[in-house]
Amino acid sequence: MSTTAKVSWVDGALFVAEGGSGHTLTMDGAPDIGGRNLASRPMEVVLMGIDIEIGKSTKNGPPFVLRALPLAWAMREGDPVFGMTWHRMDAELDTGNILAQGSIPIEDDDVDIKEFSPRLQAASLALLPQALERVAAGDPGDPQSNEGASWAGHFEDDDYVRVDWSRPARDVHNQVRAWHLTFGMSGLRAPVAELDGGQVVLLQTRLADPGGEARRVECGDGPIWIVASEPA
Repeated sequence: MSTTAKVSWVDGALFVAEGGSGHTLTMDGAPDIGGRNLASRPMEVVLMGIDIEIGKSTKNGPPFVLRALPLAWAMREGDPVFGMTWHRMDAELDTGNILAQGSIPIEDDDVDIKEFSPRLQAASLALLPQALERVAAGDPGDPQSNEGASWAGHFEDDDYVRVDWSRPARDVHNQVRAWHLTFGMSGLRAPVAELDGGQVVLLQTRLADPGGEARRVECGDGPIWIVASEPA
């Protein structure tokens, strides 16, 4: 794959960049410096060249390189933290040199992405100055290791679609949260649980009684509370 590029001035503050693949990218400045606001600012393009990836962290080393559903897989495997990585972009998918990394704990009540995504975003943005400082200094970043890397693909129609009430409550809780974090991209309605002689899709659970109309169900090691569900 070609890594060459040519930048041509059009007029004013308008530039067109063409890569070796033949694709082009337009950049323009603000009107107060002679631009016409026809395209992204050059600095915006620089920032676009640094990709943020929410990755899977482990207790024994740096985050694995993950792709499609890293948050869902972190829940599925019972990880204690969500990891995030700022890295350069290169010719392959998410393999650029690392500029900054961090993580936040996964809390028991992290059940709705709309509620805990601000924590993820804040932690990610807190790392950005470190990443930009390295870029400004000409630091290429730290190469990513392929050792232990895994593909966080879409969930499939396997045993994880179905809830086993004999498993620990935390495993079931993580299963419900993991499916929530697939955002429906797997094309499956899950996880499906047997309840009162019928089947329901669990949408949200808690490990402690939240009150209200939450339904208590016994798991292999204790109770879990169903906060939201729908017929399967």
